Amino acid sequence: MTALNVINNALSSLNGHIDPNSDSKDATNQTKNILITGGAGFIGSNTTIHLVNKYPSYNIIVVDKLNYSANIKNLSAIANKPN
Repeated sequence: MTALNVINNALSSLNGHIDPNSDSKDATNQTKNILITGGAGFIGSNTTIHLVNKYPSYNIIVVDKLNYSANIKNLSAIANKPN
């Protein structure tokens, strides 16, 4: 299974919790936030990059311990993105 398949499976398991057709505000007019734990690892960084590019108006927050399996350089592709 490729990393993209893993990401697509994970995103589809959200079962409509992220609506790409909605704006970045919820019913209370607050900006939507997505918290990704382990976002500097292999799967987490690919998921993060995908979400940052697909939902540019959402705030994406990454938390990672940065241990042996994580590397902040995995997120270099989105380092200059505003979200």
